[in-house]
Amino acid sequence: MATRCSTPSCRDWPGLLDDVATLEVRSRSVVERFTLALQAALLVRAGNPIVADAFVRSRLGGEHGQALGTLPVGTSFRALIDRAFSG
Repeated sequence: MATRCSTPSCRDWPGLLDDVATLEVRSRSVVERFTLALQAALLVRAGNPIVADAFVRSRLGGEHGQALGTLPVGTSFRALIDRAFSG
């Protein structure tokens, strides 16, 4: 159920490491993107589609603001809150 990321930031993955001349300068950004992709994969595999969908849409799909906790319209906040406080 998690949303597939189709934004420009996701579509440029195949060429992310191609420009080796600037890779050192971009290394933190590259590692950050790899880390977000790994987090998304783990959430998708963990089996909670509401959490995975919110993460993929906000962190990979760009549906977020600059403040911590901003999530896309349509996110089931009740389900996220219930999950956070369930044992």
